[in-house]
Amino acid sequence: GIFRFYPESNYCYGEFVSESVLPIYDSALSIKVNDYCFGEQYAIYYQQGRMQVLTDIYNAGLKDCHIEVLEQFQIKAQIIMPLIMGSKLWGLLCIHQCENSREWTPAEIRFVKQLAAQFSVALEHSHLLSQTRSQADELGNTLDALQEANLKLERLARLDGLTQIPNRRYFDEFLDQEWRRMARQKQFLSLIMLDVDYFKLYNDLYGHQEGDKCLIKIAHTAQEVLKCPADLLARYGGEEFAVILSNTDESRACEVAAQIQSAIKALGIPHPSGKGQIVTISLGVTTQIPSLTRTLHTFIGQADKALYQAKQQGRDCCIHFSMISQDVKSF
Repeated sequence: GIFRFYPESNYCYGEFVSESVLPIYDSALSIKVNDYCFGEQYAIYYQQGRMQVLTDIYNAGLKDCHIEVLEQFQIKAQIIMPLIMGSKLWGLLCIHQCENSREWTPAEIRFVKQLAAQFSVALEHSHLLSQTRSQADELGNTLDALQEANLKLERLARLDGLTQIPNRRYFDEFLDQEWRRMARQKQFLSLIMLDVDYFKLYNDLYGHQEGDKCLIKIAHTAQEVLKCPADLLARYGGEEFAVILSNTDESRACEVAAQIQSAIKALGIPHPSGKGQIVTISLGVTTQIPSLTRTLHTFIGQADKALYQAKQQGRDCCIHFSMISQDVKSF
């Protein structure tokens, strides 16, 4: 959101414009806000160019009058950056979390700083043209910039911070979308779950920084194997990754899994406790034509069982759920 102070308001009055990324929370358009305690206590800090990062507004030492204003907009956590025009505080760039408290990551904080700097530059240009632009035009430009910023934030929220591939949240959304789409088209949907073998031992030996580098290499290498734009590689959690393959039958899914397995082995990442003393992966695959009588939970569970069997059979191998005995399937 963007808050613009009214001139000569002593930073106590202004208008607030916001757009929610999630539909369950309200957007705001030109909402007039009076916040007396802001001008008295907080404005001077923003005039000095400081930012505010709050993980929980109720444990940040804010005055009750300021908390009441934040509650009007369903805010639980926030990052605030000043928007400077010339030498004056023009307004505030507000990034809000409305669902619950939030631990902001360094990457998110850097992104907001960069965004505020871009807004401030845009404000300077806008000021030069203000004599020929109406207030409505300026507000429209602000809204356009806000929508663009929200798109960038949404993309950021869908990426894993370490590997820069889609995260678990986006995996869940995309798998649900493809499950429904393949059900309508009555086409195959395949899922590959892959896990780095003996990764804890790798971390214990080389340290977490090297472990992170290893995961990044694996993510980028697996991504290069996928050729179809509709295929999705995501970090499922820890050292586990998942690949969604739409319009892909069992035979082709197993081919892709084998290609990923070979590509990871070809990296030759040293691992004294690994098979062949290099980093390897185990993979579990499942394939279905989705329908209303089947569930995503069962679908993911099949890939998990196949991955478990790959681990049980010595790791560094790929197992399709159809290859598992009936006794194991019912386990």
